[in-house]
Amino acid sequence: MEDQDKAKQQLLNELLESRARCAELDVELLAIGQMQESLRKTEERLELALAGAEVGLWDYNLQTGDAFISPQRAAMVGYSVEELEPHFSSWGKLIHPEDIERVTEAFNAHVQGRTPLYQCEHRLRAKSGEYKWILARAKVVEWDERGNPLRIVGTSLDISDRKRADEALERALDELERRVEERTADLVSANQRLEREIVERKKIEEALRESEEKFRSVVQTTLEGVCVVQDEILKFVNRSIAMYLGYAEDELIGR
Repeated sequence: MEDQDKAKQQLLNELLESRARCAELDVELLAIGQMQESLRKTEERLELALAGAEVGLWDYNLQTGDAFISPQRAAMVGYSVEELEPHFSSWGKLIHPEDIERVTEAFNAHVQGRTPLYQCEHRLRAKSGEYKWILARAKVVEWDERGNPLRIVGTSLDISDRKRADEALERALDELERRVEERTADLVSANQRLEREIVERKKIEEALRESEEKFRSVVQTTLEGVCVVQDEILKFVNRSIAMYLGYAEDELIGR
């Protein structure tokens, strides 16, 4: 009878422990559920933020080449996620031939630890055949025990509109510079012509002054009387006619 009581008590204790463990599991499951819901909301917010900012997300496994591509990044070049192989080599095939060397150098520089961030502007061929300008930024986020990079996560942003605006601005600046150069050349040419005209005018004025001085010298030294009359008013008389009339020269001017 005593053994039966002990067995019952042991079973009761085990039942109580099981209930306590179940209660603990319920608490843990509730916490896990809350964490999953929080994670879902965080992922949802991230997705909405990326969509609102029109930013594409990508995540590469540097050992296997496996790649996660967000729908926004695929849509940048006119594809759906399902149309592209989930391997980063599929994106390498889309890079413009002229940009491959620059992209490879920037990517390797970061993966090898020579730069703190991978950042590069390059062109990707869209499904339509046209090339889109993309700004890519990324950072290694996982390494193995020897320090070798395992995983890199990055974003892509379509900057085609900005590039077109930059090119239009550059063309406008080039055109403005060309017009400024033309206008400067015109001003220089006009200034040179003006300088030549000033020199010619000074020569003419000097020749006229010398001619007037010679005229005055001849008129003042001749024995003949010379005068200039305009509107019946004496404008000029030489020394000879003034002496002949018995006046000073300035007494006759204006009569």
